[in-house]
Amino acid sequence: MSSLSNDWLIEPVFDYEYKTYQVLAYTSQAEKRFEESMIFPYLPDIQSHLRKLTLYKQSLLSLESELRTDLIGVDFNQVRLIREQLADNGVMGTLNDVLEFALEKLSYTYQLGISEKENLLEQINIRPVGIVSPESRGGLILLNSSGKTRIYKYRYRFVRRPYESESYKDVMTEFLDERTTGRFPNFRELKMQYREKNEINTYLIETETEIPVFETLLPFAKEFLLKNE
Repeated sequence: MSSLSNDWLIEPVFDYEYKTYQVLAYTSQAEKRFEESMIFPYLPDIQSHLRKLTLYKQSLLSLESELRTDLIGVDFNQVRLIREQLADNGVMGTLNDVLEFALEKLSYTYQLGISEKENLLEQINIRPVGIVSPESRGGLILLNSSGKTRIYKYRYRFVRRPYESESYKDVMTEFLDERTTGRFPNFRELKMQYREKNEINTYLIETETEIPVFETLLPFAKEFLLKNE
């Protein structure tokens, strides 16, 4: 998929046509993935770009008077500097135009992704298998679709960053096996076969729709675990 770097907006070349082409190529590929029921990592990536562009826009608005004015004199009676508004016909003007275009286009594509995600979630059933312990640090994920069940082990981990506010909790998964389980699978039996000692938590993710595992089902399972942890 076409990608946008973290600093794509302020990277040369500062050309409106070139930068809008970057945005269109990126969003076009993302929309194709959404049509294929592939949600991750495309939706979070777009959300990240929108967040950065919004913050950048807020920074520009707060600094606009300083960035676009020039000192022309001093008012000694009121003890203040006199500044003149500069014409916005250079790089800053181009960046602002691209910024507005990107925010509109990325927001539209993001909403398409959200809509597809909600549609897919309606076709997926997530439920625990047996009892659930609130003290568990991990367990099993069973992905059941088309008469087959993929078995994963999961663990919670805390990802530390230099700034505490940037640290976050995550779910790590490890593929264990895939079993042909037919129309009437015994998930409790699968749980007993693959669970580790003292890890009783097992969650079943079922769907009758062909949904990509790595781009959608497994990330949905991780989101569910983090939300309910």
